[in-house]
Amino acid sequence: ARDAAHYAPVSEKLAPIRRCFTTLLARRKEIPVEFTLLLNGLEQLQHRVVPVEDRMAQSRFKLPLHVPFRAIAQLINRTLVPQATGAELEAWLQREALSDVKELRKRYDALEHETDPKAVYGTLDHEANERERLHGVCMETYRRAVDIEVAMREAFHKGQRQAVDQCDAALRYVREHAEHITSSSKSLVDEVDRVEARGIAVVDADATETARLIKEAEYRAKRARKNQETAARQAREAMKAFHKEQQGHAA
Repeated sequence: ARDAAHYAPVSEKLAPIRRCFTTLLARRKEIPVEFTLLLNGLEQLQHRVVPVEDRMAQSRFKLPLHVPFRAIAQLINRTLVPQATGAELEAWLQREALSDVKELRKRYDALEHETDPKAVYGTLDHEANERERLHGVCMETYRRAVDIEVAMREAFHKGQRQAVDQCDAALRYVREHAEHITSSSKSLVDEVDRVEARGIAVVDADATETARLIKEAEYRAKRARKNQETAARQAREAMKAFHKEQQGHAA
């Protein structure tokens, strides 16, 4: 009766594996994100082995499935320190996973003659193998991330060096040609001044010549008008003389 009361609510009593790692998950900033993926995989495995847990409820074997994982969680919480880095934690997980697999396989070989313990340790061995596989996936992902980060860092440093070299080359060019640029600028300014002075002189000369031509034209116009008036007066006098002469012949 005591055993039945102990194992009756198996589905409720066996908390999800993630719940065993609650304390560790509260410090998730200190561990890589791949560890959370590992716990997700373990929780899915636990849900898939519920029939094995039901057989455990009727077995004489008194070790619920959550007990070894709780021990693993306590071991991780005792070992992890605030100063641990992601790489150190992954190395530690790898060492612990290998030792756990060896221990579980040893116990599995020792209990092959018992059906229910064999199923339990078979499940634990399968979960440990899955954990080892997931850890390998996490390590491979971590290595790829490191390779990508190294490649990006090298590309950044290469671009930075190229930019510095280009700036140095431009600065050297400016320094080497500064004197030539300065003298060319001075010559250009002098030439502009000469052209401007020549233009002013031409404008002044044109203005003087124009004034002279205007005065000469005015003088010629006055002289032509005076000559025209003289010619008109002479023509009138000639007409008068001719008229008098005609009158004399008529008389």
